[in-house]
Amino acid sequence: MEKKVTIKDVAKIAGVSAQTVSRVVNNHPDVADETRTRIQKIVKDLEYSPNIIARSLIQGKTNTIGVVGFRLDYFGSNTILTAIERKAGKLGFSLLLTLINDLDESKIDPVLNQLLSRQVDGLIWTLPWLKDTQNRISEITKNLSVPVVLLNRKAFPGDIVVCLDNRHGARVATKHLLENGYKHVGIITGPTNWWEAEERYEGWREEMGFSISSRQAEMLTAHGDWTPQSGEDALYELIKKSPDTDAVFVSNDQMAIGVYRAAGKLGLRIPDDLGIVGFDNIPEAGFLSPPLTSIDQHSRYLGGGAVQQVVEQIKNPQKRNDEEIAPSWVKPELIIRESSTRNND
Repeated sequence: MEKKVTIKDVAKIAGVSAQTVSRVVNNHPDVADETRTRIQKIVKDLEYSPNIIARSLIQGKTNTIGVVGFRLDYFGSNTILTAIERKAGKLGFSLLLTLINDLDESKIDPVLNQLLSRQVDGLIWTLPWLKDTQNRISEITKNLSVPVVLLNRKAFPGDIVVCLDNRHGARVATKHLLENGYKHVGIITGPTNWWEAEERYEGWREEMGFSISSRQAEMLTAHGDWTPQSGEDALYELIKKSPDTDAVFVSNDQMAIGVYRAAGKLGLRIPDDLGIVGFDNIPEAGFLSPPLTSIDQHSRYLGGGAVQQVVEQIKNPQKRNDEEIAPSWVKPELIIRESSTRNND
């Protein structure tokens, strides 16, 4: 049986330590260019490939994708990152994950520089799309040497985007409530500077149509910050402004949990007095009383789609330069439960 080449064999021929070979194999920057080139040639000649990283070295790539993520306490962010990790593993790529807990524009350059210094082959940007950072991020990512896929944001020319159709989800949720006999359907939005929140509001407004005026739309709208407490506070505000409100589309399930609590305190029975549809379809949605109707984002398609896109660009870099890539849209799905289906008999 042929003996497998080891890192010590490579080090002996190169006349360096095994640690130096390891540094080259793992793309550590602290190796002289001449030494790095010599070791890479020996690695190739000996077909030394103990793992994916070593094989990637021979190919001139690290098989690593950098991911910029946001706050794992948000359900959507958490599930998307999980989907990214699973899809990347299936395609033979590892991840370098950087989490940002506050949306500070000054952190953009340091984060990108850190990931690029680790020689990632591509980047996936999952941070929320905010109105005041949209142009900045697009300008930066277009000038990078590696492909970048942006998740859940408005697409500008040259951007590679994988996006949930938030408007469609909001329209489906609102239509469902109207078809179940509710007449005064309000909305609790997320933060007004988030693109997802704005899109879900626009979907609700479109489905409500011209049957309500701009003034009525304002009276049927309350704002939250994605947290249960903000959902509770928003329902109090909504009922105070529009006492006839008999249903509400809540822009995420965590706020919907707060709506349940507020409804109980206000003496409103769900779904008889107040129909509720959430957004996210968190695992707990089916265990609320009554179970919560919600929009499923299909995060596995969002995360998996982002990985698929960036890998295609890594393997075909010329395609990124020659073609305008249309945004890849993911359609959400309405999961109907008891919170929105009252008995109208």
